[in-house]
Amino acid sequence: MEDRNPATVLDFADSDHVVIVTGKIVTLAGAGLSGADAGNYVLDSVATTTADIYALHITGSFTASNKIYDATTAATITGRTLSGVLGTDVVSYVGGTANFSDKNIGNGKIVTATGLGLSGTDAGNYTVNTTATTTANITPRAITGSITAANKVYDGNTAATILTRTLGGVIAGDVVSYVGGTASFADPYVGTGKTVTATGLSLFGTDAGNYTVNATATTTANVTPYSATGTVTLSNSPWQYSDQEIFTAKLSPASIGGQSPAGYVTFSIGTQTIGTVQLQNTSGVLTGTLAYPLAQAPGSYTVKAVFSTTSIPGSGVNPNFTVGTPTTPLTVTREDARAYYAGLTFVSTSSLTSGTATVTLSATIKDITAVTGDPAYDANAGDIRKATVTFINRDTNTAIATVPVGLVSAGDTKTGTATYNWPVNIGTANSQSYTIGIIVNNYYTRNSSEDNTVVTVSKPLGEFITGGGFIVNLASSAGMLASEPGLKTNYGFNVKYNKSDTNLQGNVNIIVRSYRLPNGTRDTKLHIYQIKSTAILSLSVRKATATTPGTAQFAAKANIQDITNPAVPISVDGGVTLQMTVTDKGEPGAFDSIGFTVLNKSGGLYYSNNWTGVKTIEQLLGGGNLKVL
Repeated sequence: MEDRNPATVLDFADSDHVVIVTGKIVTLAGAGLSGADAGNYVLDSVATTTADIYALHITGSFTASNKIYDATTAATITGRTLSGVLGTDVVSYVGGTANFSDKNIGNGKIVTATGLGLSGTDAGNYTVNTTATTTANITPRAITGSITAANKVYDGNTAATILTRTLGGVIAGDVVSYVGGTASFADPYVGTGKTVTATGLSLFGTDAGNYTVNATATTTANVTPYSATGTVTLSNSPWQYSDQEIFTAKLSPASIGGQSPAGYVTFSIGTQTIGTVQLQNTSGVLTGTLAYPLAQAPGSYTVKAVFSTTSIPGSGVNPNFTVGTPTTPLTVTREDARAYYAGLTFVSTSSLTSGTATVTLSATIKDITAVTGDPAYDANAGDIRKATVTFINRDTNTAIATVPVGLVSAGDTKTGTATYNWPVNIGTANSQSYTIGIIVNNYYTRNSSEDNTVVTVSKPLGEFITGGGFIVNLASSAGMLASEPGLKTNYGFNVKYNKSDTNLQGNVNIIVRSYRLPNGTRDTKLHIYQIKSTAILSLSVRKATATTPGTAQFAAKANIQDITNPAVPISVDGGVTLQMTVTDKGEPGAFDSIGFTVLNKSGGLYYSNNWTGVKTIEQLLGGGNLKVL
C-alpha cells in the first residue's frame, strides 16, 4: 500500500486556486518504516504516483503619482509591489492602466488600475489581482489671466474700466472665465501708456475650481484731457463807440479732482488785447468779467476769450484739460452826438459892387454824454476829436466841406468845435439865403434837420429888408405847428422892389422845431418844418429916423415841408399865407425883433412865434441881425 508524506501534499482546496499542472508524477524519496512492528519489515521500494499543482495566489499593489489638473482621469502608475512571492521566484507585477475617479482636483483621490498581470520566469506559478486601487492628488492647473483697460477722459480719480479679460492655458472644452476685480491707474492725471493695475481678479465657471490664476494683472491705457466748455458774451446790444461794455467769459467745470482748467482769462477785440482778469468759481463755473469802454472804431470785430493758468496771456491751460478759444461777434456802431450851429447867420459882401463873401461856418459838437436830459444820453464819454463834421447846403444837398473837430478845452474831450471858411459868391443878386446843415461822422453820428440854420449873404444895399439869425422859441408859440419852447427857430430873408418899384422880389426861409404833427396833435418825436416863400404878395417899409427904428411888414405865399429826415422831405401844405413883421433897432441887431404868422388857406393857424390870443407880436432875436433900408 502506498503511503503519501503529508509534507509533500499541496492543498488546493481554495476555490481561487488555479490548477496549473494536472497528473504530475510524484516520486517519494527517503521513505522509511516506523511503528511497533516496523522491524519485521524491509522497505525495498517506493512506487510513484500523480497529482495536480495549483497556482499560488499572491497580492499585487501599486502607487500612482500626483498630477496637475489636465481635464482627464488618466493616472500614472509610479510603483508596483507583489506580496506572497516564494523564495527567489522571478515574478513582476506588470501592465494595466490607471484612472482617477474623476478629472477634478482633490487630495487622496482614489486611483483604480485595471488590466494588471504578472511577468517573469515564475509568473506562471502564481495568480494575482488584476485590479488594484490607491490614492493620489490632482492639483490645480496654474493659468495666466490678462486684461485690457479702456482709455478715459480725465475725471480726477484713478478708477479704470476693465475692457477685456483673457485667460491663457485653459484646456479646450473647459468652461472657465476671468472675472471680478477693480482696476486703477497709478494716478489720475493725463498721460499716454499709463499703467493700470487690476486686483481681486478670479475665475468663474463649471471648471473654475480646477485652475488657479493671478489675482492681479497690469496693462496700459491713456488718460486724455477733459474738454472744458468756454463761452464769451457781451452785456449790451447794440454796441456804440465809447459805451461801457461788460465782457463775460465762463469756463466749466470749475474743477475736477481739485484741478482747475485755468485761472485767468484774457479778452481781445480783433488783434487788440483789452485786459486779463482772474477767474472766480461761481456755482461750479469759472467766471471772469471785464468792464471796458469800447475804444474801437465803428466796424465789425471778433471778441475772443483766451484761458490760461497764469495772468500771463497765452501761458497755457492745465494739461489735464483742453480749452478752446470761444468767440463772439461785436459790431461797434457810431456814438450819438449833438450839433449846434455857432457861426454867423448874416454876412455882407465887401462892397455894393462885390458879390463875394467869406462865411465862417462853425459848429459846436458834443458827445451825447455832455447833453444831460437827452433821450439818447449815456454816461460813457468818448473823445469828440474822433468825430468829423460835414457842412452841407441843404438847399442843393451839396456838401460844402468835411473838417475835423478840435477841443474847446484841453481837459474836456466831450465838447469840440469845427470851423470852415466858406467862400460864397451871390453874383448880381442883392442877397442870398442858404440852409446850412451839419452832419457828424466818423466815430460819431448826427444828421438831423433840427440842427439846420439859415445863413444870409447880402450886399450892403438900400430900400429892402433882409436878415438872418434865430429866435428862441417861447411858450406862447401857437398854431398846428407851434414850436417847442427853448429850441430855436431859424430864419433868413431878403425882399425888395425891383428898380422900377413895380414888382417885389426875394425870398423867406424859416425852420421851425416842433413836437406837433400837421394836424396839431403832439408827437413823441421832434419834427423839423421848413417854411419857404413862393410868391411875394406885399412889402411895406418904414425906414428908420433919428428917433424911430425901421419897420416893415411883409406877406407872401409859402410851402411847408417836414424835413425831419433830410433825405426824404415830406410836403405838408402849399399856398399857405406867410406874414412877417420886423423891427430894426440898429447895429449890431441885439435889440431887433421879428414876428411870423403862417395861416392855413382853408382857415386856421399853422404857426405863430408869439401869439397873444388874437395876433402875433414880435420877439427879440436870439442871434443874427435885421436890416430895414
